[in-house]
Amino acid sequence: MTVTIPFTPAAGGRADTSSPLRLALAPAGAPPALIDGAWWPRSRNLTEQLPALVECLDRLCGRITRVAVSRTFWPVIPGEVAAHGHMVRVGWSNAGQDPHKLLLLSHTFGRWDLLVIPPETGPATAARLMATATDPSRSLTATGLIHEAERFRAAAEAAAASDSLREAVWDSEGGHDACHPASRTPDGPVTGHGPTTAVRSAGYMGRSAGYMGTFVTVSVLFAVIVFGVIVIQLFTASHDDRMETLTSGRTRRWRFSPRTGKSTRSKGGSRSRPRR
Repeated sequence: MTVTIPFTPAAGGRADTSSPLRLALAPAGAPPALIDGAWWPRSRNLTEQLPALVECLDRLCGRITRVAVSRTFWPVIPGEVAAHGHMVRVGWSNAGQDPHKLLLLSHTFGRWDLLVIPPETGPATAARLMATATDPSRSLTATGLIHEAERFRAAAEAAAASDSLREAVWDSEGGHDACHPASRTPDGPVTGHGPTTAVRSAGYMGRSAGYMGTFVTVSVLFAVIVFGVIVIQLFTASHDDRMETLTSGRTRRWRFSPRTGKSTRSKGGSRSRPRR
C-alpha cells in the first residue's frame, strides 16, 4: 500500500508553499528493497526543491545530515543547502550513483533511497511510478523502474493509436453511419467527418491484397489437381496396356491425334513365338 505524504513546507522555506510535497514512501513493516519510496520534484533546481523534502523527513525519522545525488539528473549541485534550520551537505557522483536515485542519510534512521521522478513526467506515469516504488514486492532499481514505466507508456500509446486506426477504417466502411443513422441527410449523403484519403486507400489495398492471395491459392490448388488426374490416367493406361500384352501377346501402342486432341491405342504385330 502506498503511503503519500501530504506535507506542505513552512512559509520560511524557498519552495512554493502553495505546492505540497509529492512524496510516496513504502509502508511501515515492508521488506527491505533497493528503493524506499519515490519523490516527484517540480523542477531540477536542487536548491529550491531539496529543503521541503528534508523538512518532511526530519519530522518523520530525525535530522537529515547528508544527501547524495547524480550530476546526470541535476544540472547544478550546491555544496550545502539550508533546510529546516540546519545545513545539509550535498554530494554527487558521475558513475557510482544511479541517475534516478536520491540518497539521504540520517543519524537516527539510517538512510533513505528514493526514486526521483523527472519533473516533466506526466501525471499518469508519475502515479504508476509512485505505486511501483512503494510496492512491497518491488525489486527493481530506480533506473529499472523508469525504464519499465517508459515501456508501459509506449505500449499504451501504441494500443491507443491502433484502436484509433481501426476505428477510422471502420468508419470508412460505413460502420459509424450504420450505428448513427441520424448523421445522414434526407437526400442520403453522409454529413460529418469523413475518412481521410490515406485511410480509404489503406482499406482498399488491404482488401485487394486479400482477394489476390485467395485467387493465387485457388489457382495453384486447381493446377495440382489437374496434374494429379493426368498422372493417374497415364499410369492406369500404361498398366492396362501391359496386362493386355501379357494376355494376348499383342503390343498396343499409343498414338496422339492432333485433330481430336485424344490419345488412342493401336494394335501392334503379334509377338513371335520361339520355335521348338
